[in-house]
Amino acid sequence: MFVFKNMRLEPAPSKITHKKDGSFAVYDIRNNRSEDSLSLSAFYDSSLVSAPTRRPEVSVSSVLGGTDQMSGVLVSVIRNGGSVQRVVYTHQIPWFLHIYYHTIALTCKDLSSSQKQVPLLHNRYFVPAIARMRPALIEIDFDLPANAECKVQFKFEKAFLRL
Repeated sequence: MFVFKNMRLEPAPSKITHKKDGSFAVYDIRNNRSEDSLSLSAFYDSSLVSAPTRRPEVSVSSVLGGTDQMSGVLVSVIRNGGSVQRVVYTHQIPWFLHIYYHTIALTCKDLSSSQKQVPLLHNRYFVPAIARMRPALIEIDFDLPANAECKVQFKFEKAFLRL
């Protein structure tokens, strides 16, 4: 068991081993005559305080939209709270979603002023799906503007799945 400085273990370990990664409690379970099982408890002298988590500079979320079971739109939102970064948006889409490639759109807006921004597009790469064999692949290599939110969206239709 990994041991912290402000931790007390019951029952006490047979020995504590110190390594560069930390300290470890070692129990010799052959000498546990009291029971068939070993019940171990750890008590802390003070409450554990975790470091505050930073918001990531770049985050991605995706959502499917639509009004029926046959078609819809997939929207991926990429947010950048930091400086300009070159990113590659990669998405594999199952073969049973037929993508309308002419509807693929990349739009960006500034987070503070909501003004539309035009990202620098380096490369686009599309590989169509093969039914029941290979998913579709979309890759868009672009500069994600500073303090911006970009949306990659496209329309799709679901294939008829035979049983």
